[in-house]
Amino acid sequence: MFNFKLTEREQLLARFAGALAFLVILASLLHVVGESHIKDGEWHFYAPSDPVVVSDGTEVAGSPVMSRWNGSAWEYRHMTQDEEIAFNDLIGGPPMPRPSRP
Repeated sequence: MFNFKLTEREQLLARFAGALAFLVILASLLHVVGESHIKDGEWHFYAPSDPVVVSDGTEVAGSPVMSRWNGSAWEYRHMTQDEEIAFNDLIGGPPMPRPSRP
């Protein structure tokens, strides 16, 4: 049907463009897989903008809590002191007092 030839330079550029397109597609697929990994039953830091009900029955909004997907719904709980320190370190807040350990 079409009869054309690419120069060696054009072939090299076409291979590079194909490899780049493949990497972009692969990265987007890995990103989607990474997003679904959040719903894995592990606790994660979460700062809700809308009120959520934590495990003690209180509503929290705008304050960091922990969240996890239990397979059918999200669960929320307050952070432990170690988690508060880790969250503070993650966001680059000022140093917090560390709990004394025996």
